[in-house]
Amino acid sequence: MFALPLRRTCHVARVIAVRRSVSVSALNYAEAIEATVLKEVVPPSVLGKIEAAATKPSTSTLPAKAKAPALTSGRRKFVSSRKRTTSTPTPVDPATTTVNTKRRPQISVDKPKNWNRPIAEGVLPAYDEALKLIMRDSEDLSKEARKVGKEIDALEAQAEAEEAQGNTEKFNSILEELESLRKKYHILSVQSQINMPSVRWTVNNAQLDPWNPAHLHLAEQRWRGQGALDLLMERIHQMHVVPDLLPGVHPSLDLHVTVPYPLNKQFKRSMKSGGKSIVGVEPGSFLSPTQTARAPGLWAHAWHSDVRLYTMVMLDPDVPNEETRSFTTYLHWMKPNIPVSAVAEPRAFISPSLLNSHTKYVPPHPQQGTPYHRYTIVLLPQPAKTVYSLNTEAKLFKDLAKHNAEQHTTSQWLDIPVVPDSQRRGFNFRQFIREWENNAVVVGGGVHMFRELWDETVSGVFEVSVAEGRENEEKYALPKKVDRYEDLKGVRKYI
Repeated sequence: MFALPLRRTCHVARVIAVRRSVSVSALNYAEAIEATVLKEVVPPSVLGKIEAAATKPSTSTLPAKAKAPALTSGRRKFVSSRKRTTSTPTPVDPATTTVNTKRRPQISVDKPKNWNRPIAEGVLPAYDEALKLIMRDSEDLSKEARKVGKEIDALEAQAEAEEAQGNTEKFNSILEELESLRKKYHILSVQSQINMPSVRWTVNNAQLDPWNPAHLHLAEQRWRGQGALDLLMERIHQMHVVPDLLPGVHPSLDLHVTVPYPLNKQFKRSMKSGGKSIVGVEPGSFLSPTQTARAPGLWAHAWHSDVRLYTMVMLDPDVPNEETRSFTTYLHWMKPNIPVSAVAEPRAFISPSLLNSHTKYVPPHPQQGTPYHRYTIVLLPQPAKTVYSLNTEAKLFKDLAKHNAEQHTTSQWLDIPVVPDSQRRGFNFRQFIREWENNAVVVGGGVHMFRELWDETVSGVFEVSVAEGRENEEKYALPKKVDRYEDLKGVRKYI
């Protein structure tokens, strides 16, 4: 259970020792640390337990009810010719054996839990020395970061004096120096904590502190490197959202979508057992029209501390167009000027009342007889006021009490008009991006997509939510196949 944290901590200590060119004794300890992976410095008592657990034969990884049945043909069973190792189970005395039936408690920001060492102190001296080396390196980097912070404070006071005197040239040169120092301070702040096992454990167990730059860095790296972003981009390209709807997209924040559970037996069992009534949507998965009858929940996990504005657009690129015998787009939802930040409230959840205050939400309603529809939600980053920089971020967050989304943001406020119902169909998304975002390719922001097929509940969506009404519900079918021999079928072949 503790092999992975031991291995990583020892490897990090080895890298730090070589990078910082520490003394010979510490380097020897680092070499001994790597030897723990080879079990050269593990105490005999611990080594015996590890070897016993590693050599213990296992019968099957499947549960008892899920074991694969033997292949049979009539009455004869075909068994593999390989020799199978059999082991006699060790008898267990129920009177002296205690079984822990308690489940691990849930860990979150509301129910926090502190990190504990995987092994007690003194069991593995090399691991203890590895932790000491990591802590020593963290303290050295923290001291360097505090030194840089004092330089930043002195330069800020100097910049204010130069600005008051109207010395623009000197003021701009100080701002450039401040920007480089703030970048250095940010890097040192991240490096001073990023290798500590307690910090990594805290982030991995949903106890992220948005004010801690190391926590944000680890969370972003996990999103980019552990498959979530790869899965999203894979579905976006495999299902041809790029280039059918977007010429290109490069997400910079993690956008999550939540909808109610489908109304089935599984949902009823979940509600009886006290389960949640909402579920996260995996990119590209199928939903039923009843799940999206109400507006889905949007969660934007950003990694920037400053407040930036985004425009949310929800589109369907698979609406049939009879005139062109092709497909067109339909605008389901739009809201510009959404403030998003890693530290400003609300941090991730975007209020439905805010989202529905512009072009109101129209539920997805795939037409009968059409293939599946790709409903795509995009968070478009609005243009910056000047340039996104650490200086601008520091200036905006000096006084959080006076925070206002329109005045204290690093993005431009866009007065995008409300799209009427008559212009939802045929909405030109590419032209919209060029007009308001000043860019052909979406760089930054977030994207998500899901799919839906027609079912009987779509008629109710037309009746309640769609402007055309139920009587104008569109139904399509495949064109009738031309029969070249239709005229000959009524003719007698033989006379």
